[in-house]
Amino acid sequence: MGMILLLSLTLYFKIRYHIWRFSHKFMVAVFIVAIMHVLLISSDVSRDLFLRYYILLFAFWGLAFGSYRAFFRFFFNKDYSFRVKEVILLNGNVVEIELAPEKGAIKFEPGQFIFVRFVAPATSSEPHPFSIASAESSDHLKIVVKALGDFTGDLDKIKPGMLAKIEGPFGKFYAPAGRKEIWIAGGVGITPFLSMARSLREITRPIDLYYCLNEPGEAVFLDELRAISATNPKFRVITWFSKEKGRINVEKIKEISEGVVFSDIYICGPLLFMRSLRDQFTKQGVESKNIYFEEFNLL
Repeated sequence: MGMILLLSLTLYFKIRYHIWRFSHKFMVAVFIVAIMHVLLISSDVSRDLFLRYYILLFAFWGLAFGSYRAFFRFFFNKDYSFRVKEVILLNGNVVEIELAPEKGAIKFEPGQFIFVRFVAPATSSEPHPFSIASAESSDHLKIVVKALGDFTGDLDKIKPGMLAKIEGPFGKFYAPAGRKEIWIAGGVGITPFLSMARSLREITRPIDLYYCLNEPGEAVFLDELRAISATNPKFRVITWFSKEKGRINVEKIKEISEGVVFSDIYICGPLLFMRSLRDQFTKQGVESKNIYFEEFNLL
């Protein structure tokens, strides 16, 4: 019941990020109770010595890692220190923030994300996840942020020179395998694809980037993406404005990209947008292992 309650807060309720993050720490307590239940009741675990130690091994590692993330990470894993170098307003509610390292740079792969905590009285002290938009070769980190929630709504308070603490990088969104790739970005979901596009060298596989927006005025970095496309003939940028063409669907993608079955699919955008496209791709015969998501549904 405790696990159901905590997961329900994540999946079905829209609560402030810092409240969710605090509540999620109680998952460790739930895990402890679950371990006690498994070990103390009469079951196969209590009767089979091998199974008992097998369960104990996984319980130990789960408890160790859960406790580390919830309570002890701060003492063992120091954050990287960066300074805000530049804050660029891209359109009405989207900004690009460039962060310069105070000491060593962070090594990352295209498509990964970091946790960022801005150190200033006017901003939240909670770390928030953001996809990296920089090229893999860059020492500076760039993030693209849209004002959506209680934290991102305070973007006007972030100024050059402000200290930022960085944890990461994390994730394995992009895993090129030499097959045709289809990238689909919904709105600010373009961010991980910026890093991927900026890191492209000479490519031999076709890559189609679908940049999906309501209208042209919402587009950011479009000129840069088209410039990258101009120097990489295998990389195409396809804009899709729903007010003009209706919602993007796999039938249209299949037509433009000349098939989807033998492609690796990468999707980042609003949750319903991604789930809808995933279901459509699987119905078209794309294996689920070839569909990758970058899913941030917290504000």
